[in-house]
Amino acid sequence: MHNITFNLATKIALGLRRIDDVPFSRQTYFNFQTALGAHASATGINLLTQVFDALTSDQLKQLKLKTDIQRTDSFQALSNIRTYNRVGLVLEVLIRLHRVLSDEDKNRLEDVFAPFVKDTAGHFLHHLAESTIDSTIIALGAAYRTIHETLVRTHAEVKEFQMFTRAYHDHFEIVDACIRVRTNVEMESDTLQSPDDPDATYRKKYGQKFHGQVVNIVETANPKNPLQLITDVAVAPNNRDDSAVFNERIDEIKAKTPEWKQIHEDAAYPSKENDQKLETHGVM
Repeated sequence: MHNITFNLATKIALGLRRIDDVPFSRQTYFNFQTALGAHASATGINLLTQVFDALTSDQLKQLKLKTDIQRTDSFQALSNIRTYNRVGLVLEVLIRLHRVLSDEDKNRLEDVFAPFVKDTAGHFLHHLAESTIDSTIIALGAAYRTIHETLVRTHAEVKEFQMFTRAYHDHFEIVDACIRVRTNVEMESDTLQSPDDPDATYRKKYGQKFHGQVVNIVETANPKNPLQLITDVAVAPNNRDDSAVFNERIDEIKAKTPEWKQIHEDAAYPSKENDQKLETHGVM
């Protein structure tokens, strides 16, 4: 959207001859994106993948590109999410649950929610003294326990409660009938990073911290091709190994490009499972 608005080369490529011309509103794009996600959730069908595969098949034929040699690599796709500290995340999830509860449920749990929902999570953290952080997370744990035990039988299908339950199990546990806060060491990389992107995971690579997904790309690599074309795109949690993500795509890649015989990859991809599957398809 930034390029469509400000990049003259992009605007001209789209046939937009005036600086103030726009092809559609941002809301149209986001509504369409939401509709695609809802369709995928309801049917298990990713329409973007279907369009991509159909276009790629046509382009390979039209351009007469050889797919016998291909290469693969991955990159980190950073999620466009706010970075939360631990108290902030647990608090934000609690506040979002409170917003969707009925007045009856709010009244029933008023004393439990009251210390945490008077303001936004940001304002709460702004006034939180460093010396009270530990006691605050303990208090939040106690509140989570009470809320969860009260609502679990009636709100299990509510999206915000499911997020709440995930955060509850990520950060707390019951030991000897008492709530215990899990230590940072106990936190797994697949713990909730943000209520705005529940699929985002955490990964530290080459000293850098990443919150989001990993995208694996496969493209043609025959040196006789006049150009190379991406043939497969896969998105996965970024805490998964490249070899595991690629393993799940091998059969699909072979089905889309039957003449595939050779793969070029870096040291993160080889594995016994991958070697066996590639050998089955005649790929080396």
